[in-house]
Amino acid sequence: MKLVCALALSALLAADNPAPGLEETIRRVQAALDATRSLSAAFNQETKGKTWGGAQTLKGRLWIQKPLKMRWEYTDPPGLLIVADGVALWRHDQKENTVYREELSDLLESGSPGLFLAGETPLTALFDIELSPPPKNATLKNDGQIRLRLFPKSFRSGVKGMALTVDDGAYLPREILIVDHLGARSKLAFTDMQTNEAAPAELFTFTPPSGARVVSLTKDKNKE
Repeated sequence: MKLVCALALSALLAADNPAPGLEETIRRVQAALDATRSLSAAFNQETKGKTWGGAQTLKGRLWIQKPLKMRWEYTDPPGLLIVADGVALWRHDQKENTVYREELSDLLESGSPGLFLAGETPLTALFDIELSPPPKNATLKNDGQIRLRLFPKSFRSGVKGMALTVDDGAYLPREILIVDHLGARSKLAFTDMQTNEAAPAELFTFTPPSGARVVSLTKDKNKE
């Protein structure tokens, strides 16, 4: 009897506080992103696809400082570091002792969705957006999270689609699922999130280690 009453009360509360529609949800998410000038969080990354030889699980910590500064430090397994310093994106594979460098301007021109957390371009300028229903295993229709489906407006981004999960309180990202055009899927889950706290500037600087092979991924536009 108590369970029936509790469910009935939940239904009444849901009726009195209906979930926001698509436009209002986008507005709230965008407002939360705009107000977040810096962010740090632990992340768990699960990647599946033929390119990866099956499934991989990686862990680490993320730091973001707007505009366009990021640090993805992989700790389990160690050996990979990604740094965006505001001008270039650096990817250091320590096992191969190789550094890949790409101009952020090229990534912005291609509409890369991977920069939306650190950038200042509105979501609606980068994506066509839909509301996604909660998972079937959710106890109630509103499980405290809201999900959006994001479809990049630029095919050159290399991403077919994304699913962004935010909490229904602060409207900050809790999970991002990325699907590329080859069907590979990468899911990032964030925990221990801290916002608008100053981070050391050296986190967002990178100098290739002595002896490392440096590969430029930026096209020479003078040759085009």
